[in-house]
Amino acid sequence: MLHNKIKSGEIIIIDKVYNEISAGDDDLSDWMKTQKGKQISTMDAVVISEYSNLVNYVQTCKSYNDKARKEWAGNYIADPWIVAFAKVHNLVVVTLETPDKLRKGEISGKVKIPNMCDYLGIECCDLLTMMREFDFSFK
Repeated sequence: MLHNKIKSGEIIIIDKVYNEISAGDDDLSDWMKTQKGKQISTMDAVVISEYSNLVNYVQTCKSYNDKARKEWAGNYIADPWIVAFAKVHNLVVVTLETPDKLRKGEISGKVKIPNMCDYLGIECCDLLTMMREFDFSFK
């Protein structure tokens, strides 16, 4: 069923996610390597501009420590590209991350996808919600 959703374009894998996951050495990276050629490019001027805006926002946001800012801006991390791509193409982001519930003045050590989606007004859900929406079943 997952392969059909990817093939139909209902579920997409951007190039940055493909690169990050396929670089690993586990079952998930092995599966991701079977998806070679199905990833969508993020090398589009509008996506790149949104990515830059998002990274710049995080760099100036007082809610994150230096480590979080540096990690979010790293070329090896797909997270900001996921959010930027979803913003430009009006997509729903699926993630296993849960949002930080920071109180005023608190500082986080990690920038989380759900928080960035909330900031930009992007719909975001967890994996189980997506599976329910697509009526996935396990045999």
